[in-house]
Amino acid sequence: MAANNYSRFSLKRLLIFILILLVVFAFSSVNFAFADTESEETAEATEETEESAEETADEGEEEAEAEIKDPGPPPVLLYRPVSKTYVYNPLTGEWGFDPSKIIQTRVVGVVVENHPAARPQWGMDDPLFAPDIILEGEVEGGISRMLWMWADFNKMPYMVGPVRSARPPFVRFSELFNAMFIHWGMSESEGYYTGADYYFYADGVDHLDGMYFESSGPFGRNWDSGRSAEHLAVVYGNVLPEYLASYFNTQRDDSLTSNLKFYETKEPRGAKASCHDLYVQFSNISKSTEWYYDKKTQKYYTSDFETGVARDNLLILMDTTYYVTKVSTTYCNYDFAGGDAYLASCGAVQNIKWTVENGKLRLYDPNTGEDVPLNPGKTYIGWASSNYGGYCSISGGEPEPDPVQVFKYNEPNHLPAFK
Repeated sequence: MAANNYSRFSLKRLLIFILILLVVFAFSSVNFAFADTESEETAEATEETEESAEETADEGEEEAEAEIKDPGPPPVLLYRPVSKTYVYNPLTGEWGFDPSKIIQTRVVGVVVENHPAARPQWGMDDPLFAPDIILEGEVEGGISRMLWMWADFNKMPYMVGPVRSARPPFVRFSELFNAMFIHWGMSESEGYYTGADYYFYADGVDHLDGMYFESSGPFGRNWDSGRSAEHLAVVYGNVLPEYLASYFNTQRDDSLTSNLKFYETKEPRGAKASCHDLYVQFSNISKSTEWYYDKKTQKYYTSDFETGVARDNLLILMDTTYYVTKVSTTYCNYDFAGGDAYLASCGAVQNIKWTVENGKLRLYDPNTGEDVPLNPGKTYIGWASSNYGGYCSISGGEPEPDPVQVFKYNEPNHLPAFK
């Protein structure tokens, strides 16, 4: 009997002990859950506080950056001089406030032929990297040749050409911009004729001659074009930069180059609607080039190169010329004497003067003697004879037909431009 009572007592004590353990465990779990909830809430509150502080700091930084980045309105100037603050392309006058976009490289010039069998030229109508300046002048036999110039040789078409041999006028003109000169061959001095070889040596012009590379390095021949060999020479814009950097000092020096001036905005200068058609004859034996204006795009167009070419400015320079014969070839040379000039842009034309001062090209108003700026954009320069029948014919009025429809840009007929 006593044993049975003891067993009941022991069982009762065991049950009580188990019950106590269950109560303690349940209480602990509740506290632990409360503790976790409180900990998570505290952490979330802390994170919210930190995020709020970060947002406040970010807003403060954004306000500070906004105060730094907002320079206020730019100063009102008649034109924007070439400077490190505004102009980022010294050949086109296109500008911006971002200092990283300033072009600090020397100009590069490429001699491109304009024989009828050489058209259309490669790179002239490139939608991304068409030349900043196209200069056209007479060379020999009444044929014109061109010098294409870029302010940034890192932004050239994949293929430029046909590259042709150097002539003294183009070498000397490139010197006005301290340009690195690209050509394929050159005229050589003999008898009374002073060739391009003399100016390369005497003036120390930095140049690359495709004759010495012969389809290697940055030069090649576009055999796929189906043209004869003398019209195949090209320079590759994606290879040229590394060769320029390895051979020459490519850093731009404003003291050695013509610093063209540009207006801040593009608009007609001179009498409005006074220049819708412009015709330039280089001499009494040479070819001509004709341009047509479209008021919708504010550009001039020509198809004389058998492709659509557009320019914002047309600059015609009249200069005295003379002819020198070497063996069976009669070369046309320019005096760089300066004289009359015509500047057409936005459907208007100005009669101005040009000269070379201290080795630099200067455009000026003959009435005031002050420099004449260009409108921002790409320029065509026609170099005509003032004493051998060269002239510039200009007409106003509305153009017919619409030149944009007739002389629109063609898609490049070669490998795509690189970026």
